[in-house]
Amino acid sequence: MSELDPTDLYEDEAREAEAMTSAEQEHLWEVSDLVWLMGSKRGRRVVWRLLKNAGVYRLSYVQGDALGTAFNEGNRNQGQRLLALIMEHAGTSYALMVQERT
Repeated sequence: MSELDPTDLYEDEAREAEAMTSAEQEHLWEVSDLVWLMGSKRGRRVVWRLLKNAGVYRLSYVQGDALGTAFNEGNRNQGQRLLALIMEHAGTSYALMVQERT
């Protein structure tokens, strides 16, 4: 059995990357980075802070302040987007993160 030449792997990756659109490649990098980040306790602390600061776990509503509510909802929307990615690609790490925070 012959060994793989590392340059062959790099060439294969380069060909695959060229075949993808830039949006597809960005999404793959985003998912890969998120899985990597959620793979460590330190990374999970960072993600928990981001979700908490985005207001994912609280109401956006500010009584008598429509602009404040809209601002909070915009932050919450970004947090929900991050949470959706986590649940789709790193659900087990999310459960671990929640355990670590309680």
